[in-house]
Amino acid sequence: MKKIIFSLIAISFFITSCNSTKTLELQETVQKEVHLKIHENDGESKLLNSRFQPLERYLYDSQGREIYYDDLSDGAWFGDVSDSFRQSTLASGERRDLKRRAEYDKEGRLLYSLKENRILNNELIRKYNSNGKLVYAKGDIDKLSDQINNYQDYEIRNFTLEIWLDDKGNILHLTDETGRDQRWEYDSQSHIIHSWDESDCDFTNEYDSSGNCTYIYNKIPDYDKYDYESPLIYSVKNEFSPEGLLLCTMDDYTFYEDKNFEKVDYRVTSVEEYSYDSNGRLLSDIYAESYTKRGELNLVSKITYKYSEDGRTVFRRTEDSYYSDPEHKNFVYSDWYEEEDVKDSQGRLIRSYSNNHILWDEDDLDSYQDYETEETYSYDEDGTTHWKNLNGEEKIISPSGNLIFHKENYYENEWSEETYNDNDREERIYSKNYKIKDDGSIEMDYESWHEFDSEGRETLYKYLSYTEKRHPQEETYHTFDKDGRLLYQKKFDAYYTDPVTNLYSPVRREIVKESFYTYDEHGNELTALSYENGKKNDYSWKSSYTYDEEGRITYEFHGIYYQDKLNENSEGWYEYDKNNFLTYKKVKAYSDGTFGTYKPEKVPTFEYFFINQYTYYKNGQIKDCIRYYYKNEFYERDWQPDLLRQK
Repeated sequence: MKKIIFSLIAISFFITSCNSTKTLELQETVQKEVHLKIHENDGESKLLNSRFQPLERYLYDSQGREIYYDDLSDGAWFGDVSDSFRQSTLASGERRDLKRRAEYDKEGRLLYSLKENRILNNELIRKYNSNGKLVYAKGDIDKLSDQINNYQDYEIRNFTLEIWLDDKGNILHLTDETGRDQRWEYDSQSHIIHSWDESDCDFTNEYDSSGNCTYIYNKIPDYDKYDYESPLIYSVKNEFSPEGLLLCTMDDYTFYEDKNFEKVDYRVTSVEEYSYDSNGRLLSDIYAESYTKRGELNLVSKITYKYSEDGRTVFRRTEDSYYSDPEHKNFVYSDWYEEEDVKDSQGRLIRSYSNNHILWDEDDLDSYQDYETEETYSYDEDGTTHWKNLNGEEKIISPSGNLIFHKENYYENEWSEETYNDNDREERIYSKNYKIKDDGSIEMDYESWHEFDSEGRETLYKYLSYTEKRHPQEETYHTFDKDGRLLYQKKFDAYYTDPVTNLYSPVRREIVKESFYTYDEHGNELTALSYENGKKNDYSWKSSYTYDEEGRITYEFHGIYYQDKLNENSEGWYEYDKNNFLTYKKVKAYSDGTFGTYKPEKVPTFEYFFINQYTYYKNGQIKDCIRYYYKNEFYERDWQPDLLRQK
């Protein structure tokens, strides 16, 4: 037995103490046999020739960044083995990568990364010019909005595959997984002057010396992509004043019967003209449209404006003539404005009023409607501001400018009140909701309460419904320590439902769930305990953790109890080396499926041993880590791993 133990120790010492410049070849290391004395299930000892299998390999640069990872286990599922760096515990969780690669430049920017797993491969590439400007990117393009000019104009989506950029951040070329392949050209001011795509869609723009777009030409054979009904040529001509004001826009949509662009199907043309006063304010907007399928003239629209001496719009008149719609051939309405601001002797605003009068039929002076807005302000001696409007909305603003009270009417039958502290954080929110019944009477629908501590954490949520029959009441309470950690939670629910069918039942059921948490001096969670309907009734949940000096979990327990009898449980034991990689892991999990009949002899146990082989840079950073594992296939529940790892 001692020879076996010393063999294991010697091999482990040899592997971990290899000269960093003479790392053993992987295939040679794998062949080294480690002899373990293991108990079989019958309790008798048996000597086995067992091998540590290759698990994974990591490479790092001198800054500690991972630049290479390889799953050496031939794609075996070892999610519960390989979560080595963190305190992830019993659950294997996510599917592991089979390979990873990464490359950084001297500025620390990620240039390349590749992640391969059984589902898909994610590749990311970045290239920069000598001035540090991004000129090429592949993968996660939607995260580069701060490095691309006019990002929102390019329809960049999360499945955009590649982009090429010029030195100014303009996109030159874009491809995505839908097959889109689009290119752009720019002038010296970064204006788009030409763009085209793989389907021969062609777009051309022209600009004047001030940068105003004067001409647009679009040839679109692939019309489905742009939501048109047939191939078309679309052109726009714009005219500007010397001051840069738009004077006229002429649009021409010519639709063709096929992509040869030989036979015209129909045309839609329009002209829109603008006039301005000496201050550059719009006086008139006249729009005319012709549609050859429905007659030469389809629509004429004219809008005129008038302004007050201080520049506010006080009058607007709209005339629409729909020649293709006999029922609405002439549609005219006007609207005019009134505005007034009143201030007190200290120059503070006390009333702001506006009214938009709309006359829908100039032949019927009684057809107008008023859309009024009014805001009133009052002030306390300490500078607190009280604000109201015509809709019944109210606000109270502290002298420091923070909202401390807000009342709002959402609909005729609903309003809410909210109060805040002067730190601009919610302190209490109270809401009421009313319903109008079929007979016109009003009844209370529900009330809700929210309360928060000084740090904005919710300490109380309460909901009380007067109309909901199935789940009329809900309450949640939270208590936190000074560092914001949850110490206590209580949740109360009232139901009128059958526990089996979940249908309405006149019998009231109440469920109370309480949870308690404790932490060590470093903030690590030590215990979590939850009760449902009291300590001796229904379900309860218990969790506990033990940590080493580095804050790593060394033991954890999770149990589910029914009527205070253990029904399900899971446990984990962990040991680490100085680099936070696991050297040992044991997991026990059990679920009997029937309440109160816990039988510990049924507990399956999974046990793993690890050997981690390292080489280092001169600065002490890990350069290479090759990991090997041994899975104990002959584990007996009462067997103690210390028998294998004395000293």
